[in-house]
Amino acid sequence: EKFEVALHRICAGGKTPKHDHRGLEYTVVLKGSFSDENSVYSEGDFIVRKPGDTHQPMGAQNGECICLSAQSAPIALSSPLGFIMNRWLSISPR
Repeated sequence: EKFEVALHRICAGGKTPKHDHRGLEYTVVLKGSFSDENSVYSEGDFIVRKPGDTHQPMGAQNGECICLSAQSAPIALSSPLGFIMNRWLSISPR
């Protein structure tokens, strides 16, 4: 299978948009921590998201969070504006 790999940065106290996973996503927390509706994730934690998993990550208040992820399909934004933005979300595995 082909995956796209990306670095993600969440500012201290920042939130990402609520989103649904359309494919598999593997994430490792490289620096800092973040939380979502399910748990708190810290440096070294490895997270697996499956198709249909929905969440909204939020960075810890005490510093930025850096994560490395590999995903097999783009996410889908869950917000009302998401239906417009989702058409531009894609991945380009190499």
